[in-house]
Amino acid sequence: METVFPPEIFDFIIDYLWEDLWALRACSLTCRAWLPTTRLHMFNSVYLSGARRYLPFADLLTASATSPIGLAHYVRELTLNDAISEEAFIACLPSLALLYNVDILIVDKMPWEFLERQLTAAVFPMLKMLKLRCTSVENINSLYRFLFNHSKCKIVRIFVASYFPWSEVQQLSLPEIQTGELSLEELVLKTPSPLESHAALVSFMLRAQVHLQVRKFQWASAGKGVERDGLRDLLQRIGESLEYLSLMIYPSVCDRSGKQEDTSITNLSLAHNSHLRSLEIVCPGNRTQSRCSWVSNVLDLITPIHARLQQITFISRGSFEIYVASLDWHHIDASLARLLHMLSQLHVAFDLRKVPGHWTQAEVSEEISAKLPEARARDVSLSFVVTLLHR
Repeated sequence: METVFPPEIFDFIIDYLWEDLWALRACSLTCRAWLPTTRLHMFNSVYLSGARRYLPFADLLTASATSPIGLAHYVRELTLNDAISEEAFIACLPSLALLYNVDILIVDKMPWEFLERQLTAAVFPMLKMLKLRCTSVENINSLYRFLFNHSKCKIVRIFVASYFPWSEVQQLSLPEIQTGELSLEELVLKTPSPLESHAALVSFMLRAQVHLQVRKFQWASAGKGVERDGLRDLLQRIGESLEYLSLMIYPSVCDRSGKQEDTSITNLSLAHNSHLRSLEIVCPGNRTQSRCSWVSNVLDLITPIHARLQQITFISRGSFEIYVASLDWHHIDASLARLLHMLSQLHVAFDLRKVPGHWTQAEVSEEISAKLPEARARDVSLSFVVTLLHR
């Protein structure tokens, strides 16, 4: 077999398997000609944390740069972790520029300011996804510029603890990029706690007169953050490009009794999102009893202009008992009955996690279905995905 095909053919075949490590290992045992390439493909996902890993990787990149196809060709996913020291990062800066084939970049628990000099200097022409799990973003202009400089980056997921202080954001100059189009397949904006806010980033995006298109949008914030952070205006700016929307609203504070505030939202509209096809309503894992009034509020936003809406999915990420107790099922039932009269093709799904092991999927389905008599009277199409906890 090794004498029939040239090594280039082997490499071409193996390139299709770069995400399948088990297949690569099997191929490496098939013949000697495949062994070097399969070993290089083991570098498809690189996780760097600290100089101990960072410096040797930079040496490997530099050493292989003179070969016909160096190691950099095989690196598709790059994760930069908070343990990297600034000295190590600067030392490896030239090596980052070699990673021309990276399509997923993950910044994990590092301030964006620490990276912006290095990342803006490096060029990732194939970048498709940027995922930030940063502690802070102070220079939003820098982040915005990075997105515009990587036009192939269509998936942006931002989990940020804090942005530039809101009082100072109001005094910032206008965004450097004022024209053009930012077109994304998916935009995720989530804050890790009820005390944080998207306000700075959203305000910045709205002040830029850029045509914003987002096909899938996920939002998670505290109840108060919906009005404070400008979600209504952001949805209006996204407009008819939006097809998939996922919302998660959690209580802002807990009082001393342990009871969390109500999460009603009033300043929200989907009037400009008439092409919406799927809506996810995600209830967080509350440890204490709280009314998820916002769920009913969101259902009230669906009107006849949303004729393309095909599915509503209710997702629970916390205790099943608390989830059942936190919703206004009478309102939800009436809303679903109204929507089913208006949207005959609508399908309703429940994705219920952390269900105690003494329940069965059939029992969970019956428990929820019994709370929706009006919807069931209209022959609602219901489906359930139930994740049971081990006893």
